[in-house]
Amino acid sequence: MAGRPWWALLALLAAGPAAAQIGHGAFQDPALALRPDSGPAPVVLLGDTVFVVASPVEPFSPRARATQLAQQLEAMLRRRLIPATITVVDALDHTDLLVDGRVLYRVVDDDARAAGRPRLAVAQGYADRILGALVRAPERQRQRLFGRHVLIAGAATAGLLLLLTLLRRGVAGLHRRLERLRDSTREWETIRHLEVVRHLSLLDSLMSALRVGRLALTAVLVLLYLPLVLNLFPQTVEFSHQLTDLTLAPLQTVGRALGRYLPNLLYIVLIIAVMRYLLRLAHLGKAAVQRGELRLRGFHPEWAEPTYVIVRVLLLAITVAMLFPYLPGAKSDGFKGVSIFLGLLLSLGSSSAVSSLIAGTVLTYTRAFRVGDRVAIGDTVGDVLERSFLVTRVRTIKNVDVTIPNGVVLTSNVANYTSAAQSHGLILHATVAIGYDTDWREVHRLLLEAARQTPRVLGSPPPFVLQTALADYAVSYELNAYTDAPGIMHLTSSALLEQILDAFAQAEIEIMTPAFTALRDGSRAALPQLPGSVPNGAGLDRR
Repeated sequence: MAGRPWWALLALLAAGPAAAQIGHGAFQDPALALRPDSGPAPVVLLGDTVFVVASPVEPFSPRARATQLAQQLEAMLRRRLIPATITVVDALDHTDLLVDGRVLYRVVDDDARAAGRPRLAVAQGYADRILGALVRAPERQRQRLFGRHVLIAGAATAGLLLLLTLLRRGVAGLHRRLERLRDSTREWETIRHLEVVRHLSLLDSLMSALRVGRLALTAVLVLLYLPLVLNLFPQTVEFSHQLTDLTLAPLQTVGRALGRYLPNLLYIVLIIAVMRYLLRLAHLGKAAVQRGELRLRGFHPEWAEPTYVIVRVLLLAITVAMLFPYLPGAKSDGFKGVSIFLGLLLSLGSSSAVSSLIAGTVLTYTRAFRVGDRVAIGDTVGDVLERSFLVTRVRTIKNVDVTIPNGVVLTSNVANYTSAAQSHGLILHATVAIGYDTDWREVHRLLLEAARQTPRVLGSPPPFVLQTALADYAVSYELNAYTDAPGIMHLTSSALLEQILDAFAQAEIEIMTPAFTALRDGSRAALPQLPGSVPNGAGLDRR
């Protein structure tokens, strides 16, 4: 405390309450009050002299008062608190300048005497000058910082270009490495001939992910760069704010939503991953059964594809049921309403589809027919082109494709001409009626000879003849012949009838079908001429 007069300490204690109001109640730098300089001091704000403080207020020098006011004004600028007005309040021995009810500066009588004007007028002038300096300060501040901002913008642009270049080169290098790996790797990794992981698909996915990641990082860098640079200049500040509202604000909202949704998202990813590998395992099992690498007792290879479809549908249904509670908006009333509506549509509109689906499943596992079989379904006869869970497609011998719902197939009689043709042979038959005057042994011989002359008729098992009726005017004979070609059974049947006609024509025996009319002498019996017997003299006038 050496060098300071004792009366200064007393004055400081006496003037404490009054001095405490100057500059919001206290100086932030008490050392300013200890400076011995007592000459006039200007109040400078960003190079603009507001006014000059000429008189001290013990124990504060003019420089301390000016410095304190300048610090407060700079703090207001930093906080962007530019008042609309400065209130001047006159008291008995001083006049205060108030901003929002707080003392900004105090004008005393010595200030008025130094200015040569009334204290209230001096205070009002100071208020106007302070307000004008605050209004001009942002523009002066921008002018002073323009060069610095240009340098910052240039550095940010150079940094952006450097990052984009590094990003491009890094992604290009990784892409080249993946391409070399793709060219050198095997297409499939196998375990005991079962395809497990397709390397090419994995590498293609990685390269696509690199491209997408590069685009995403480029977009993020540009979105960070533009608001930063545009906010440096007054002409583009508003556009910078708008760009921020259009880009960063939605991203922030999405980010917060994703943060809240992240646990559910992890559940969804886990469920999808597990179900995906279960589907892959089912597909591998199906392929192994179809190739004969995996054999299950009582399970036929043609069941592999429909069984895989059923398992796939069940797994997908289970996946949807497990994912439903974790989907966004799953608990909302709108989502529930849509779910109920879709369920109602399915229940009302899919009754016939469900019945056909069940019928298709039953037909698959009962092995009623297979693709390529010659079948008769109701009145439709043809070859099976397709058998799905919903419909069966049949191509008739007239090359007409007929689509039959499996519900109809299940309720109809199905005749399969192919199922036993290779092992036991398909029996074709033809019926003729021959008069009682022809020996039945001759008829059998002619019919069997006609069968032997017919192409695609098997010699073993041999054909045979059945006498099916002793009708009013003739005996009915049924020729049965075996064939192993059900696909051309209609052509074989036609050829068989041709041979029968030729055989009986050469033997001069009349076929009495479908109808035969004759005038005869009723006194003579129509008996066949047996071997070694006298010729029958009963003359018949036939027409």
